Amino acid sequence: MPSFEDYTVVISASRRRDGTEWTAAQVAELPGCIAEGGSEAEAREALRRIFPEYVMSLIRDGVAVPGPKALGGMLDGTRFR
Repeated sequence: MPSFEDYTVVISASRRRDGTEWTAAQVAELPGCIAEGGSEAEAREALRRIFPEYVMSLIRDGVAVPGPKALGGMLDGTRFR
């Protein structure tokens, strides 16, 4: 199974209408592999927890698991608002 650490994680933060902040973390190479939390750390940890099940669901469905791209961390930690 691919290692979570080999993939590029993109972080985006936003503010809800009620003023609370939320952060989303997604694996750039795996569309739909996304999690959220109240902070960047929470979002990353949630993503780390769901990553194995997401990959296994692709395998069960007969879908090829995209490998990590050689982005050299260019997007890792990038924040979009």
